[in-house]
Amino acid sequence: MFNAYKNFWRQSFDFKNRSSRSDYWWVFLINFIIYLVLMTTFLFSSGFSAALTADVDHFSPLTWIALILLFVWGLASIVPMSALAMRRIRDTGLSPFFWLVFPASLILGEFTQIWAMIISGVLAIVYLIFTLLPSKPDKMKPNSQIKGSLIVTTGLLVLIIFSVGHLPAKAEQIAQSQMTTKITVKTTMREELKFPTTLSAADKQSLIEIYTTPRGNEEGWKLSSDQSYVYKDVTPENEPIVIDGKTHNTNDDGIVDTKANASLNKGKIVVDTPKYDISLETSIDGKSTNDTTIPIAKNSSKTIEINKVVSIDKYLDELNKVGDPATSGSVAQNNMSMATPNIETLSFSVNSPITANTSAKFTLLAGIRIGVGKPVTCNRINGFLGNQLYYDKLQQPVEALRNFFASDCDFAIAKSNACFADYGAVKNRYCAWGPGIPSYKNGQCSKLIHHSTRFHKHTSYYK
Repeated sequence: MFNAYKNFWRQSFDFKNRSSRSDYWWVFLINFIIYLVLMTTFLFSSGFSAALTADVDHFSPLTWIALILLFVWGLASIVPMSALAMRRIRDTGLSPFFWLVFPASLILGEFTQIWAMIISGVLAIVYLIFTLLPSKPDKMKPNSQIKGSLIVTTGLLVLIIFSVGHLPAKAEQIAQSQMTTKITVKTTMREELKFPTTLSAADKQSLIEIYTTPRGNEEGWKLSSDQSYVYKDVTPENEPIVIDGKTHNTNDDGIVDTKANASLNKGKIVVDTPKYDISLETSIDGKSTNDTTIPIAKNSSKTIEINKVVSIDKYLDELNKVGDPATSGSVAQNNMSMATPNIETLSFSVNSPITANTSAKFTLLAGIRIGVGKPVTCNRINGFLGNQLYYDKLQQPVEALRNFFASDCDFAIAKSNACFADYGAVKNRYCAWGPGIPSYKNGQCSKLIHHSTRFHKHTSYYK
């Protein structure tokens, strides 16, 4: 087998000798395997539909590599394969002109008329029979190298000229087969911050005044009709949107623009989006996320709206479980050294930042001050209207929400949903601090708005 393939390349320009059936079919088998591997890679590396419809916008690097290798390998083997076929036909005792049956079959196969397709199929069968005939060396006619090469050259030239001339029609055929639908996905997220029901009327009014000031309105905060919460509608950047298994990321306006082939999957696409622990509801194209199949029409455009509602108060509650270092840099040390008047001591179960993989009770001090320039889990208390002290949102909601307003965290979650990570294991959090936690996770949300990741004060409203 390998000797036959070696001779195949060595005799690339031999048009006058002969090749047996085994010589021909061993080469055919190896070439078929090579073609199968490259074509399978091409078809499935970016999705079957993208490859079949030549949707180059969705080709992966591996798809391009497979396509280039297919082209180079096909170009390199066309002359050696033609020479092998010529030698096989001569080995059967037939005239070398019968080799022209092969390019004639290919040319007729490009036509869409029934008669042309039938003739092309018949010629392909005839050519197959030629290659299966036994060797008849006694009937071989003496032919020169020049005659064989001229026949092959003429046949290949006609095939190439026809193929190039047929390219516009082929391109139109591909375009028609794509039935491309332009897909626009718009993502909007409503962030709701509910006021605790235990607030006094005066405390509630003070928070309403903070979040509905001109600055608050500029940031997007609005008061609900029943005055039980404030909310803002944002368009998250880099939000992953999965369309038919391929992930796209939203731009600054929360939009994904792509294309889909309406001729596949019965004219439907599947759209999905991440779910967060703080999610209240999510709808895709007006439907619940239990049904994410969207119908699309051929050669048209489709706008799909994704609307999410998330709970910022629940998000802040989860952040209460994340210990921050204070001036001395250790929660344990702070418990022993803090002696500030009017401090309220709060105690709850969290993962200890001192001992990894354990759960422990530790005391977090309300009113604790984090030193400027110190590492921090999240810059969520540096709003310009507050006093930049830590307060538990559950126990001191007015102070906590005043510090949160116009903080790095407030601005960051309006820009990106990266912070809405699972606040279970520390390693899964977007922002984190503690032993064994890489420093790049300290105050990482501040990077989203190009602020320092260390603790810093806001002395006025700015993003």
